[in-house]
Amino acid sequence: MSQLVVNEKAIVYKKEKKIYRYKFTNEFVFALMEFARMNNMLNSENFKKSWVCWSKINAEMIALEKQRLVDLGYNKSVEDKMYNSARYYFRSKYKNGYNNDMVKKGSKQNRRKYIPLNREFLKNIEMHINGLLSNDGNIQPKKAYEDFIKNHKNLQDKEYERIRDLELEDTLSENELALKIKKTYKNKFYTLTH
Repeated sequence: MSQLVVNEKAIVYKKEKKIYRYKFTNEFVFALMEFARMNNMLNSENFKKSWVCWSKINAEMIALEKQRLVDLGYNKSVEDKMYNSARYYFRSKYKNGYNNDMVKKGSKQNRRKYIPLNREFLKNIEMHINGLLSNDGNIQPKKAYEDFIKNHKNLQDKEYERIRDLELEDTLSENELALKIKKTYKNKFYTLTH
């Protein structure tokens, strides 16, 4: 869908970008996080009851957020998206009674050493995305990634070999490498389109 924008000198058609990730506003995310924090230890039945009560109390805020997402083009159940975010995403951030993002700096974490992808490989990803966007600006990230893997299998295999040759303590499995490349591709797609 394009929008007609009237400028003093000319009439310009402004093409709207298609949205693939519908995000809540920061204020609403904060409210969901607070609800999840307060109810993180409840079982599913009690969590649902608490959600119904919270929804009634915050009906106005929920209605505004729902209308905003619908106006952006979200065509699924906004209530389900809200509940699932609170129940399965934000609640997991408060497992064991604390926020995993706020772990004390002095505590030890068993984290795997970060394995960066080759810069040439990242440039090829960016060139592929830019090429697709210039040809068809309405392509989904999933389809773009599938096209990249289909047409650049040799680059992926070469990157797999490079990472295997690094002699790391924690080697990544084939599935972990594929997931790493997929996430990198989709994140790059998102940053180039927004």
